[in-house]
Amino acid sequence: MVFVVEALRFGEEDEAVLQRIRDSGRESIAVINKVDKVAAEGQTTAVRGASLRRMHGFLDVVPVSAQRRASISTGSIDVIAARLPESPELFPPEQRTDRGIEFQIAETIREKLTMELVEELPYGIAVEIES
Repeated sequence: MVFVVEALRFGEEDEAVLQRIRDSGRESIAVINKVDKVAAEGQTTAVRGASLRRMHGFLDVVPVSAQRRASISTGSIDVIAARLPESPELFPPEQRTDRGIEFQIAETIREKLTMELVEELPYGIAVEIES
């Protein structure tokens, strides 16, 4: 499980989610977002991380800045990926989707209609392949 929280805000909703994580008994990782704001406020990410660790026994606490993409490409992805279980492939390598050819054709037509009807775009477009 990954628990994402803002660096400078921890509200009732965050506490409720944290309680659900505790109740689940599952291992989890905390991601602290908006760490760029923490530096601007003169606080440290380490203090926020230590606070989260006291609230729950997170496997790891990863600071990121989604807006500046800091630590997203390396730090958080590596930490999360290292905890994911490996499983056998669910589909053969040559199979690109679990949808049939009719669905793929209908989606391609729907996409082209949407691109062409920019000014007159209806609320929804349904395509049904008859033959």
